[in-house]
Amino acid sequence: MLTLVPHRHTEVDMARSVVRFWQRYQFDWLRVLIGFCAVFHLGLAVTLAFAPYEQIYNVGTAPVYELANRYVWAAGFLLAGAASVVLLRCRTAGVQLAWWFTTAPLGGMWWIAFVLAVLNGRGSAIGVVVWLTLYGLFSVAGVRIALGKR
Repeated sequence: MLTLVPHRHTEVDMARSVVRFWQRYQFDWLRVLIGFCAVFHLGLAVTLAFAPYEQIYNVGTAPVYELANRYVWAAGFLLAGAASVVLLRCRTAGVQLAWWFTTAPLGGMWWIAFVLAVLNGRGSAIGVVVWLTLYGLFSVAGVRIALGKR
């Protein structure tokens, strides 16, 4: 005859199961930041490609458009957004390098253009702070991913 003996869970077993449950549903800030980076770059790519020129050209963005036209910038932002999406799924060294070499130069060029516009008495000082903050957060996430941290 088969008898079933109820399995007794010890406190250690219960604690392990709680830890396993928590690890499975742990919030990952790096994924949120890289996801936001992807949304930001893809949104800018669409805006640069399809918005009326009068809505994207102003005294603050004029230095950027002296470097390249809007469609070149849209392609760059599309590439950076795609690299961000791939980085969400795959964190290999090659993907990380592609992400850094697309995202950092774009942010740097736009930030420098905003700084130059402000120094010439034209642009928006708030734009300088916003771009620096956004790319600062994106960079922190990229460095933490490169170091293998969560």
